Amino acid sequence: MIPLSCVFTGLSVLVDRHSGAQRELLAAPIPRAYLVLGNLVSAMPGALTDIAKALPLTHALALMRYGFVDHRATGLHDIWGMSNANTEAWLSLAVVALFAAAFTAISIRAFSRSAVS
Repeated sequence: MIPLSCVFTGLSVLVDRHSGAQRELLAAPIPRAYLVLGNLVSAMPGALTDIAKALPLTHALALMRYGFVDHRATGLHDIWGMSNANTEAWLSLAVVALFAAAFTAISIRAFSRSAVS
């Protein structure tokens, strides 16, 4: 299992180098060890992929990538699997708004309780 994982990690490094993403990654203000660890985690098991698709950060990043860089919406398509990028963008925006509203309501309730006691 380990040699296969190393092969896939090596392929992702080559793809990053070929596409020009490696230059941008190396300029990022993070330790280089995190780049290696990030490549190892990119090959997530299916259950973790499903959990990641439910997180609002995944949707927010896919929306930003769609708006600024990727007009083919591959990130949104990976989440929703639909053919209409605009619908996928609206659905991801709804997920982010739903999480924002839920956490706002939770924080208002928590702070109002702490103010009373």
